[in-house]
Amino acid sequence: LLPGVSLARLMDVDTEGVPPPLGRHAFARLLVLALGAHRYALPVDEVHGVLRHTTGAMRPPAANIGRAPSPLVAGMIADSAIEAALLDTAQLQPQLEALLR
Repeated sequence: LLPGVSLARLMDVDTEGVPPPLGRHAFARLLVLALGAHRYALPVDEVHGVLRHTTGAMRPPAANIGRAPSPLVAGMIADSAIEAALLDTAQLQPQLEALLR
């Protein structure tokens, strides 16, 4: 049994009514994340696999209109198929642990 945590809620992202990108189908999954002594189940829209990258491939996160980037995002990684945010586990771990208290 693992605690389920919504990253969207933790990051204050409104996902209500957001459709999948054109030409793609989103298949909801649970991503199991191990941080420290705990494991968490994170509901995600898609999982594309593991992407290995160099430090130089990471770009700083862009601010959304009227909002600063989430402190939980360390940067952005682009692959040929998708652009994804890289979570800052040093920032994420204490927030997840606080939810268990």
